[in-house]
Amino acid sequence: GSLVEHLCSHPAFKMLTLKSAPQVQTKALDFTEFKWTTILKWLRQMLIVSSNLDETLDWGVKIDSGSSINRVHCKSMGNFLVLRGRAALDAEVSAFADKALYPSWATDPLKVMCSERRFLGHEMFATVVSNSQASIVPMRKVLNKAYSMFDEKAYVHHYERCGLSYGDMEYAFGNIEDIIAKYSSL
Repeated sequence: GSLVEHLCSHPAFKMLTLKSAPQVQTKALDFTEFKWTTILKWLRQMLIVSSNLDETLDWGVKIDSGSSINRVHCKSMGNFLVLRGRAALDAEVSAFADKALYPSWATDPLKVMCSERRFLGHEMFATVVSNSQASIVPMRKVLNKAYSMFDEKAYVHHYERCGLSYGDMEYAFGNIEDIIAKYSSL
């Protein structure tokens, strides 16, 4: 099947996020050396803590059941991991296949593509496209702002001129709340 069918195999889950590592300025590439183990460790932590920056990772969040730290990690419905650069075909990606990253009902949640070709001048570069709980935080922010604007009747007259009613807008807010609830239940 297609990549979209793999990542969005359930009709209730259609939000995708993108995370990449390493995140290095082009000027610094000549002075930087990376290994696949390091890059994939950063990327996996970005995935489980729902961070877009490798510099602000919370390394205290673990997914192993024996961890004394009991923080919730971000679950994924499906992931597509892309590795580009030197020795990409030999990189160890089993940490992304860990069943604890996925809900129990997810079947074949990880797809991997590797290429020896460089990406954007990076000797090694990894990206993960994920259908995960990472979309919850931005959706909540947008929904809260939309509710605030709606409560103040900001721009409502524009929508009414286009045929949308208060009920239509409340229905749309409800749909977003349902999506957030479904992702929260992963």
